[in-house]
Amino acid sequence: MNRPMWQYGFTTRRHRWMIIAFALGVVLGTQAAAAGECQRETPLPADVRLIPPGPEVSEAVARFAGAWLGAWLDNEHEALCHTLVVEEVLASSYARVIYSVGTYAGWNARLPNFWRATGWIIQGQLRFQLPVPGGPELAYRFAGETLSGTFKGEGRVTLTRVADLSQVGCGPQAVGLPPAPPAAGGRDRLTAAELLASPEASIGPVHNAYYMPVGQAEPARHAVRGTLTVPTSTLFRGRQGCAGLAELLTGFEVAFFTQGEHLVPADRGILPPSGIILSPGRVWSEPGDGGFSRASFPLVLTDPHVNEAHHGLTTFLYDDTQVSALRVQVVQETAPHWNKYDGWAQISIAYTPGSIPNEDGIRSQFAAELQHPTPIQPWSALPVSSGAPWLERFDGDTAPADLKASGLIIDGVIYLRGCETRTAPYPYCQQMRHGVYSVTKSLGAAVALLRLAQKYGDEVFDLKIKDYVTVTAPHDGWERVTFKDALNMATGVGESWPQRDLTRPHGDEDRFCRKVRFWGKIPKLGVRNSMAYRCQHSRKSNFATEPFDAPGRDPPRLRGGGIMQAVLPEFVNSPPHLHALLLQVLETQVATPRVSTGPATARSRGGGRPPRPPAGGRRPRWLAARGRRPRGRGGPGSDSRGGRL
Repeated sequence: MNRPMWQYGFTTRRHRWMIIAFALGVVLGTQAAAAGECQRETPLPADVRLIPPGPEVSEAVARFAGAWLGAWLDNEHEALCHTLVVEEVLASSYARVIYSVGTYAGWNARLPNFWRATGWIIQGQLRFQLPVPGGPELAYRFAGETLSGTFKGEGRVTLTRVADLSQVGCGPQAVGLPPAPPAAGGRDRLTAAELLASPEASIGPVHNAYYMPVGQAEPARHAVRGTLTVPTSTLFRGRQGCAGLAELLTGFEVAFFTQGEHLVPADRGILPPSGIILSPGRVWSEPGDGGFSRASFPLVLTDPHVNEAHHGLTTFLYDDTQVSALRVQVVQETAPHWNKYDGWAQISIAYTPGSIPNEDGIRSQFAAELQHPTPIQPWSALPVSSGAPWLERFDGDTAPADLKASGLIIDGVIYLRGCETRTAPYPYCQQMRHGVYSVTKSLGAAVALLRLAQKYGDEVFDLKIKDYVTVTAPHDGWERVTFKDALNMATGVGESWPQRDLTRPHGDEDRFCRKVRFWGKIPKLGVRNSMAYRCQHSRKSNFATEPFDAPGRDPPRLRGGGIMQAVLPEFVNSPPHLHALLLQVLETQVATPRVSTGPATARSRGGGRPPRPPAGGRRPRWLAARGRRPRGRGGPGSDSRGGRL
């Protein structure tokens, strides 16, 4: 018989139990923590469930069950708050645990976090690994009535059993979305008074609808044509209701103009050095803004090393010569579990009216985009009968909190299923950039190869990688590997040396993530010593970042890094050599023709078949890309831009 799942609390003859309550609170700081100060510093999932040990569980195992609180030591000082919840222990000695920590600048733990893991209790010791690449092992054993823990065999923490779990957490629990704007009347959040006031640290995210027109909105009273200067500022952050450590939000300077009701940034690439992407927004006016006009636009915070995309919203007031403070909130992301956060800031900015370089061209391009938009329809307009079982299960077992957007493409139309965030639907859904670490690279390479297949035939999928880059690996593992194999992550080549484990598809990724990354242009594309082992290709799905990663990383041995992005530039090369990288294929032959009123900015030489390497191994130069190199896209292989729907 299944035992009940206790959500709130229970008492047994062994232990007294209660669930941890937690939620939204803003407690910022960087100081080391004392154990007595940790009660409000560590997050837990909303579905914590403590299951009492059954009578078949031995006392030595059952005594681990429950919740424990303490702080990891740094040089004998309590530093990083830590909560351990042992949700369930079994007679087989297995245990389900939640490992939670707060923040500590000394160890660069910038955000509070938690992980669920499965461990085992053997000879009086609880052991488990965190479910992350190269996850460290943690071990706990009793020292009297306390638990003594170690991290990777080092470190030290002493945990005491939590007697009153209602006192642990980050404050009263916030349920659902933030309050929406009032149905009638003017706005009560992000008012003119708030935006014209001095920046405050106590603000937090609000309902996304406050970044759009509220009440009886009218057209904007003023036009924007000039440069907005946003200085580097402080971005306050929180996670799972607990405080994070503030970060610097790198500033930027970009020209904007209004075109009808649209506010358009002149540069929509990745802005160096901030890594921010700006997209078109809106302008309007509201009666309570004292004669000012109001604007908002979406932005995306990217990472220079991985393809994270943190989506945010901004708003400000303006007239012909001045602007209010810029309010920013970051409320959704495609990022690993450990780097999810809510962010907010209010920044004093400057506006300089004036001309914009190439303004006519940029306006014409934006007008073409408006005239030929990507066709997007709501999920409700899907041309299939409602109630179909596959529609009900369309999102599979993806946790709702992790699902950003989903949809189908039918006959060239995107049927979009939601653009949810933690603070209501995202109002600029079409401008979202879904950069996902390896998915982005896989998708980018796949789209580029599909374009080549469209142009030269499906046989490009069966071309061999070794015919397009130099291979000096000390094995024959690359002899039959094709473009298609690399896209499938089934090259059969890896580096989990000295042995490979077929049960660990992330084995190579674990090893890779512990290595230092080197960035810069490589002098010669090639596959040198590409991975340490080989197995039968197309049979082992071996996940690793390298098969689609950037050729811009130049370690002493390339180790196969950037296979697809190393191969495609050789397959698609332009004279003079302009580093015709993967992004240029996408930009000039996929993205640009969609919004351009003229022909594609590329031409082909040498017929309509893919080039075959001659006997000497030299490849013909082909596909002369005549368009300018995209601005603001980063260095060679920079693919953290993500993709727009």
